[in-house]
Amino acid sequence: MGWFDTALICENGHVVTDSLKNSPQFATKYCEKCGAKTIKECPNCNTDIRGYYHIEGVFSAGHKKAPNYCHECGQPYPWTKAKIEEFKAVVQELEELNEEEREKLTNSIEDIIKDTPRTDRAILFIRKISSKVKEKTWKVVKAILIKVATEYVKQQLGL
Repeated sequence: MGWFDTALICENGHVVTDSLKNSPQFATKYCEKCGAKTIKECPNCNTDIRGYYHIEGVFSAGHKKAPNYCHECGQPYPWTKAKIEEFKAVVQELEELNEEEREKLTNSIEDIIKDTPRTDRAILFIRKISSKVKEKTWKVVKAILIKVATEYVKQQLGL
């Protein structure tokens, strides 16, 4: 019925093109937005990154968002790994939280960036700690959550 094109995405998660096979003229070795190297396949298993889904006779001008995980091996892409590490680093800077709360928040990242049975618990915990953190600091955490969280998590947190 249809077929997936290949996406070309920089290591920071900017989608260069979601139709590399159909429109190879858009290929670049480096991202025009940030200068990072571009990839078209999973660094772990070498499977093409899924791009636009072509259906004969149907056209869409939408641009695909960079996926967080490889559909073949389930490993996080470089931009996902970087977001996880940044979230963890920022959490360690939250002086208003005790060590146990920082550890719990750090460990909740996997349940924030993908839907798991523990996602709702992670949402409740984030709501709980948000009131403990200074407003300016919370803005930074919110900005990261907007970048990494699933749509469901963002909706539940009002982001």
